[in-house]
Amino acid sequence: MTEIGTIDVGYGSAESATSISRFNYRRVDLGTITAADASTAQGAVFDFYSHLVSLYPTDVVLLFPHLFPVHDEATGVLLRDISTSGAEAVVTGTSGAPWAKGQGIHLRFDTANIVRGRHVIGGTFLVPLTADAFSVVGGRSGAADAAINTAAPLLMSDMTAGGVELVVWSKPLPHATHVRAVGFSSAVTSYTIGGVTALASRRA
Repeated sequence: MTEIGTIDVGYGSAESATSISRFNYRRVDLGTITAADASTAQGAVFDFYSHLVSLYPTDVVLLFPHLFPVHDEATGVLLRDISTSGAEAVVTGTSGAPWAKGQGIHLRFDTANIVRGRHVIGGTFLVPLTADAFSVVGGRSGAADAAINTAAPLLMSDMTAGGVELVVWSKPLPHATHVRAVGFSSAVTSYTIGGVTALASRRA
């Protein structure tokens, strides 16, 4: 049985999160996820956002809780929660430039898996970002590309160095009769920086 661990990053104030970005991982050897594995994955995600703080407004705080759910890849059943001690990790944006809610950039996670004739891909929204992330013609700024091109490879390499890997988890669909009746995961092999995006409501 392959286990899938999850790192949830909360966006909001220092007191509470109002939305979540979710990162899934598994052990490289497909073994049982330990507390050390969860800490490695959380550290990689923390490092990822730490390299993006110059794009986030000072009003935004990213919260890293010490509760890590572990699910059965195939069934989606929650197996257990791993908890670690210590203060909740926090990353705070440093940009004082103007910003608008929901405005940001989509980061796509690519895999080598092809299922039913389609590549399996995932991703996350980097939202909200300030004007520092955008060019005068409405595209991405050079500063945004530089920051993301530093952060994204570290996200993957920090994980694999600790024996885990970032994955796109295709959860099982209730009552499905095709391939999605059973969940599966695909290792992220590369990334693609997408265009500017605007979300009416934020999601992972």
